[in-house]
Amino acid sequence: MNRIIWLILIIFGIAWTAGCGGGGGGGGDGTTTATVTGRVVVFGTTTPISGATILSEGKTATADNAGNFTLPGLTTGSGTVTARENGYEDAVLAVTLVAGANALGDIGLSTSNPPPAPYTISGKVTIQGSADASGVVVEAVKGGTSEKMTTGSNGAFFLLVPPGTYTLTAAKTGYTASLPSIQVTVTDPNHPVKDRNFTLVKN
Repeated sequence: MNRIIWLILIIFGIAWTAGCGGGGGGGGDGTTTATVTGRVVVFGTTTPISGATILSEGKTATADNAGNFTLPGLTTGSGTVTARENGYEDAVLAVTLVAGANALGDIGLSTSNPPPAPYTISGKVTIQGSADASGVVVEAVKGGTSEKMTTGSNGAFFLLVPPGTYTLTAAKTGYTASLPSIQVTVTDPNHPVKDRNFTLVKN
């Protein structure tokens, strides 16, 4: 009889241990804990773009009438967030997400034509061997002043900076710019500096 009791206890202990182990495995699903928020606007303005689509990791959200959006359930770490609307170039943002809320601020969408003023520096990025020049971060830096935007598929960029001399760069992970930087001097806000162009080559 004692042997039978011991066998029952051993079998029960194995079953209980396996059950606990299986429950622990479910905890590994807690990786998609990041949420992004922001507002989609017409580039260079505060005019909201209602109905714009925000995409990341196969998940989507739609901007409300004020251009605001919330996209939950994303994986923490490095990734991209894309804002898209008919008649505008995609805006692709490289992001590093942390658990919880991640505020992206305003995301400006531009048409293939220059947006309405004000903007003081404009140009175009070309990626060698590709018709898609999206996801390039163009930045103008002067001392502690910095302004940047991420290109859409046509590679056009438009930056608004006060008068001064700036170092202009274009960067995308996995690519090298043919010109490391371009010096740009803005003298009159009413007369933009145009055609400051970059070509990127895949590493």
